Amino acid sequence: MIERFFNYWVQLSQILRKRFAWLGYILVFVAISYLAFLVFNNWEQLNQIPWQKYWVAGLISLLVYLLSLLPQVVIWIRMMSFHHKSGWQDFKIFFQGMLLRRIPGGIWHWVGRVSIYSGTTNIPPKTVLYANFWEWILVILIGVGIIFTGESIYKVLGPIAVIGTIISWGMAIGLAYKWFPKTRSRSKRLLESIGWITFYSVAWIMGGLIVYVFSRSTETTNLNILSSIWIWAVTGTISWVLIIVPSGLGVREITLTTLLRPYMGTSSALVIAIAIRLVFLFADILWGGLGWLIGHLMQKYFGPKNPVVTISKEV
Repeated sequence: MIERFFNYWVQLSQILRKRFAWLGYILVFVAISYLAFLVFNNWEQLNQIPWQKYWVAGLISLLVYLLSLLPQVVIWIRMMSFHHKSGWQDFKIFFQGMLLRRIPGGIWHWVGRVSIYSGTTNIPPKTVLYANFWEWILVILIGVGIIFTGESIYKVLGPIAVIGTIISWGMAIGLAYKWFPKTRSRSKRLLESIGWITFYSVAWIMGGLIVYVFSRSTETTNLNILSSIWIWAVTGTISWVLIIVPSGLGVREITLTTLLRPYMGTSSALVIAIAIRLVFLFADILWGGLGWLIGHLMQKYFGPKNPVVTISKEV
């Protein structure tokens, strides 16, 4: 059933890209227009903001962004380790994929991963597609679980919010569990699945810390760290869901601005949303390029001279 759904999703995404490419341009136009309206409506306030105070927050955020990548790359290498002899090659490909994120339509970094693995390993392309899909769903499920833990959600849903968190994280653990070979013991599969969920949760928390760091640069705000993590979970989950939509430019900024407004006003919220976007853009280029270079050098000088690549069975 999962395979049928996956094949259908891939075919549907290809059809949408070919026949409804204009949808991405409409979304871009709407997002940019809305952001332009916010800038115009708050131009005087924006000019009064001391931009220099965000430099420190930006530098800290770059380091936090790197910390959020480390658990993700560990999981990716582990995912691929069941299909070939993993190592610096997987490390390099992960960061190469980061550089492809900025191509309109986030799904293109999936295509990049598939093409790179197809050209350098004997792993079937469909296996790499499955790995991308597994990663995508896991991150979304964990994000949804964090959203349900939010205080505002609990006030509205009560015990249902707790159930939502348990279901979301339970599904994530089950999905991770299914990725492991059946030859491994059930206890090891379960423990490592929980470990994956923990690692991805750390990545989500790092994103929330970035929002918090920037918010502390604003003089008037009552945003605490737990609310920052929740806001980022909502913002990031929406962004991940829309990765299948060609070019979701501006959606994250609109969502983040809307959620931050009650804590600091529209002007500061908009500045922070734009600043975070620029930091993430620079971080993808910086860490993606540096990670690719490190992986390339490590593979060249310390990797096996004649690596033996095992032919993987498809998931």
